[in-house]
Amino acid sequence: MGVMNVMKLLKKKLKPLIRRIHGSERHAGKMPIRFRGTAKIQREIVRLRGQLDQAVRREAFEEAAMIRDRINALENSMEVSNELKAQTKDS
Repeated sequence: MGVMNVMKLLKKKLKPLIRRIHGSERHAGKMPIRFRGTAKIQREIVRLRGQLDQAVRREAFEEAAMIRDRINALENSMEVSNELKAQTKDS
């Protein structure tokens, strides 16, 4: 049996077990507390960028401007947060 065959067999056998234990086949591991807020903001920015693209395609430019401003505010808040973390770390 080759390595690929062994991997396929393991995958086939382990998938149901992992699904039963975790409720999903996909790992959704924990993040350190200091990164959770940043990750949440990054996900929101990605979501808003999708909305921004849709608004521009629809030529809803006022809506697009509001979404753009929200994205900028979130990016600025992340920068401030990162600067504060760096200052705290240096102290």
